[in-house]
Amino acid sequence: MPIISVCNMKGGVGKTMLSLILTSYFSSKERTLAIDLDPQGNMSSFFARQIPDEHKTMRIFDAKEVDPDPQPLKLSKDLFLFGADLKLSSIEPHATFNDYLVVQEWVRKHSKEYDWVIIDSPPNLGLFSSSTLLATQYVIVPVDIGESAIEGLRSLLASMRTTAKRGNSEIKVLGIVMTRRRQTSYAEEFEKELRGEFKENVFKTVIPETAAFKEFMFRHRQIPHDSRTYASVQDFTEEVLSRIKENP
Repeated sequence: MPIISVCNMKGGVGKTMLSLILTSYFSSKERTLAIDLDPQGNMSSFFARQIPDEHKTMRIFDAKEVDPDPQPLKLSKDLFLFGADLKLSSIEPHATFNDYLVVQEWVRKHSKEYDWVIIDSPPNLGLFSSSTLLATQYVIVPVDIGESAIEGLRSLLASMRTTAKRGNSEIKVLGIVMTRRRQTSYAEEFEKELRGEFKENVFKTVIPETAAFKEFMFRHRQIPHDSRTYASVQDFTEEVLSRIKENP
């Protein structure tokens, strides 16, 4: 059961968009669990307007007090969701060492029940991002064009190496994905620099900045199959599968 997380310490880089693309793709084929570990809950609101408290990610953290074995919300035959909202953020100020491990423990306990697990994480290195890195097997790092993007990548990759040493030896960087790509000379220069430093770690697929993606994210509209946006989605999912196959 591959566990894929989408992580970056910076907001607005397309973490939730990639999480939604992967969840939608895999759940159309096999039994898929989506875990929203971002208190903003954007991934959750895409799939459901209201999520009962018993099916929220928060229950994994307070399982000993409320429910010893919380279960996700079943949205369709092959799609299941642990949702999140701002209440999740109330856990972080009082977190203990064990809180960092509860997502990892729950996923391992239920590993045979799902074919895929997709985790969306928040834009910071706190309890929930750390929990994501401890629970995951593969990390996808979205990055948009900006002066601090490459420096942020170095920091994130260093955090992953620390996590691998301390609590999750299975973690692997599946790759870095350029998102919100515009056709400008600066974007070309940035991409050249990114590929120059991180080489094969950068996905060949680039996610462009298009109106279709905005419609998909904010109005929940399907991406037209005859658009270049849909083509990039297909290329992205195929490259994810290829990279997993190369790094089992």
